[in-house]
Amino acid sequence: MGIGVAASWSLAQQHSPSIPRRARTPDPPESRTQPNLLRHRTPHPLEVPPDDPVISGGPVVSLRAGDPLNLTCHADNAKPAASIIWIRNGEVLNGAMYSKTLLRDGRRESTVSTLYLSATNIETGQQIICRASNKAVPNGKETSITIDIQREYAPPPLYT
Repeated sequence: MGIGVAASWSLAQQHSPSIPRRARTPDPPESRTQPNLLRHRTPHPLEVPPDDPVISGGPVVSLRAGDPLNLTCHADNAKPAASIIWIRNGEVLNGAMYSKTLLRDGRRESTVSTLYLSATNIETGQQIICRASNKAVPNGKETSITIDIQREYAPPPLYT
């Protein structure tokens, strides 16, 4: 088979006098008999871990006694988009709202999660964790805030 390929290349070269002999190179025989698998293979999608998550207002969030708390955590620049969970005292908190935004490069995404906690469900000194994970970091990246509840105390009465 190798001789036949060389002969057909040689004949083609003889019939194209405008192309110098060294400039023409025949395709390797395997490219004519087998599909080029590398050319048709879809590239594996690149996995990008999210940036370190950020809780707005952290690391200490202060609020007045009796006020509810809204916490927002951002996990940016991930592919695929990060999943965010909230944790308090080792337990996952449910009820958070999520949104994802495709970035300008059309590949990476940012995730925002907002968690609402009623006033009866929070205590001063509590630590709340935001954990962001995706395929690139299955164990996730974490950040936390500490809650500081400001209590208003009435001044002692004045006696005259």
